[in-house]
Amino acid sequence: MKYSLFLATLLSGGLLHADVKLPAVFSDHLVLQRDKPVAVWGTADAGEAVTVTFGGQSKQVTAGADGSWKVALDA
Repeated sequence: MKYSLFLATLLSGGLLHADVKLPAVFSDHLVLQRDKPVAVWGTADAGEAVTVTFGGQSKQVTAGADGSWKVALDA
């Protein structure tokens, strides 16, 4: 999985550039509470479309004028 992500990033080169960032809390060993919605947030370029995919769900949001965005994944 990491290899294919790296390869896709390498192949895209400078064609697509989105500066999407997550806070440091989203890292290895993150624990999610069972049966509760999961909030995911971060920053990106203003007006940038951001898609979060996890556990068979996919949610899309557009970053605001200040670059912030937030989605809530279903429990």
